[in-house]
Amino acid sequence: MARREGGPGVGTRAVAALGLLVGFYVLATVLIVVLFALVVVIGVLVQVYLHVSVAGVGTVLVGAFGGWSLLSGLFRSAKEDDAPPLGIRVGPADEPALWAEVTEIARTAGARVPDEIYLVPDVNAFVYQRSRLLGLVRGRTVLGLGLGLVAVLDRAELRAVLVHEFGHISGGDTRLGPLLYRSKARILHMVRALTADERVASRLLALVFRSYFKLFLRYSTAVSRAQERAADRASVRVSGGAATASALVKISIADKVFDFLLEAYVAPLWERGRTPEDLYGGLRALYAEPGRQELYGKVREAALAEETGRWDSHPALGERLALIGALPGPAAVPGGGPARTVLADPDRAERAVAALLTRAATRGAELAPVAWDASADSYAPAVAETAAAFRSHALVAGGRWNAGGLDAALELIAAGRVLDLARALNAEVPEDSAAALVRGPLGAALAEHVVTGHGGAWVFSWAEGIDARWSGTAPDALADRALEGAEGVAAVRAELGLGAVDLTPVPPLTTEEPAHAG
Repeated sequence: MARREGGPGVGTRAVAALGLLVGFYVLATVLIVVLFALVVVIGVLVQVYLHVSVAGVGTVLVGAFGGWSLLSGLFRSAKEDDAPPLGIRVGPADEPALWAEVTEIARTAGARVPDEIYLVPDVNAFVYQRSRLLGLVRGRTVLGLGLGLVAVLDRAELRAVLVHEFGHISGGDTRLGPLLYRSKARILHMVRALTADERVASRLLALVFRSYFKLFLRYSTAVSRAQERAADRASVRVSGGAATASALVKISIADKVFDFLLEAYVAPLWERGRTPEDLYGGLRALYAEPGRQELYGKVREAALAEETGRWDSHPALGERLALIGALPGPAAVPGGGPARTVLADPDRAERAVAALLTRAATRGAELAPVAWDASADSYAPAVAETAAAFRSHALVAGGRWNAGGLDAALELIAAGRVLDLARALNAEVPEDSAAALVRGPLGAALAEHVVTGHGGAWVFSWAEGIDARWSGTAPDALADRALEGAEGVAAVRAELGLGAVDLTPVPPLTTEEPAHAG
């Protein structure tokens, strides 16, 4: 095997991590033997001094069975490791261009061509091997390619990602990786099980294994970070620094965008018995939405500001970009168009993977497909729930009981009590975040008001989610205007025909016990 570009100390850390791994099994075995010996001694003492042979033999058998169960649980090969990823397996006949691209990249990176390729739902790519005997016996190699990744990258960026993944294969990471992962999971499972047991002996054992787990994790994550740096070097060498860096930045943003898409747009549809016809088209639209680019810029800045932690398996984004920028590589690699063009029929593949994700998330529920543009009415009940809750919180914050909920909220804002209103929504909100917290629920209440009282209609928007369209000012703009203060509230109330504002002070509701004299 070629020498790994991991920098000095990588081999030493890998050996140390493997030694700690073996040490865990040695430690567990010693503890089992000690416990077993104690059980045997107790059984013999019971038999000799109490002359209860059945009890003595039974105690020994119970101890032997318990020791064997724990020992076999530590050393047996986990069946779930051979389970395929959540995705659709595609062969060369299904995706000839993808297989040709992967084969060429693997050979360029000096890696074994994967035996299996799966198209998976998320914004990710990964490789692993089903290795045996501490990675000495090499099993089948699996490549997982996330369609969330393919949806936002171009061909050059996808190539950089794949070279990175194949760098893990050529460097031998995929042989030791599954073993380390399984062992970490088993140690953690043992610590949790022992911690949950309230017996003193279990708690003491938990302390031993918890300390050992921290030591193991410290070295294994250091090895993992070194492997990531080496894989980045391989990616730059083949694909160039520009494509590698661009892919990393896009992935850091798209991963969060996809999570937001599922949480804010898809899950509400699932709850209403619907599912989007074009999940990944929605990801592309949301990712490219001009109205959200400022927010995405803040996400990128936050990612760049993060520092690599001791327990992180990957170096922080800023550290990786700095390394990539300092490496020599091809000056420029052509983009080659959208990454999804590597698929024979990208629309069909996206629909199939989206359906798989939907079945897994909803446990096979029967859902009716709906186009994004026609989905607005599906979100209306959720907006109505938000608006109703907001109106109730306005009463808790001190709004007049005999005023409508929206009236009460606007009166509180006009009276300069935005913080009271915000803390009725979230008691821990700091003062400088109060207006931002109130804006969303206030916009929902205003949207419902213009739909139910002013002939408005629900419309779908990638910039604002579900929105209400009517002949006047947009509800979110009305919310911004109201949060400017008393003058803004007066303008909003006038446009909505709500009449003059009542600023009579009303104290907020409280759950505190009143003070009693004497």
